[in-house]
Amino acid sequence: TTHHKVVKLLSNDSIQSSKAQKGGVFIISIAGKGGIGKTTLAKMVFKELEEHFGKRRWWVCVSERPNHKVLVWQILKEVCKESRENPDCSM
Repeated sequence: TTHHKVVKLLSNDSIQSSKAQKGGVFIISIAGKGGIGKTTLAKMVFKELEEHFGKRRWWVCVSERPNHKVLVWQILKEVCKESRENPDCSM
């Protein structure tokens, strides 16, 4: 299926090497018309990538015209959810 192809592509060694060279951050964006299954595909891939990335992956929805301050806040909340024991993440 399509999501298996996407997972295979994202777990490719060259992608992992590229990610490591950029400070370990890898962002996936999916764009297209409404109703074509972007969210469904993203959720399926996100769930399956746990096998490759463990819990170090986060889900943040971004609107067409995002408020950057709100977006950063959402990202921080997602990252810090995982790191509750980290005092730097107390909100």
